[in-house]
Amino acid sequence: LWHTAGLHDVLKPFGPTAVAAVDPPDAALAESAVVGATSPAALATVREALPRTPFLVPGLGAQGATAADVAAAFRSDGSGAVVNASRSVIHPAASDDDWPEAVTVAAREAAESIHAATAAS
Repeated sequence: LWHTAGLHDVLKPFGPTAVAAVDPPDAALAESAVVGATSPAALATVREALPRTPFLVPGLGAQGATAADVAAAFRSDGSGAVVNASRSVIHPAASDDDWPEAVTVAAREAAESIHAATAAS
């Protein structure tokens, strides 16, 4: 699992603590993982290595990831990930006039884009 999925290479730049955090044989049984969305290839590799693990996925919106980038975080049944888009929702571009409405619209748009991206994959 460890070497065939390429997880070691993905985590290596983050140092020995990151590598040890998912060190076999427990990697397939991790309770949860925080996996950034700004590297879709790495996200897909980690999902392959940890197919049953729920992910928290930061990085959508202000940090640069798109809904298509986060699609790999989800299992084939659409479950397995919670995507975080704090800054792009809390500070939407159209917030000058009606901030509560702008935040509502930004959150809805983020959720709809994720849904569309995961339905397409």
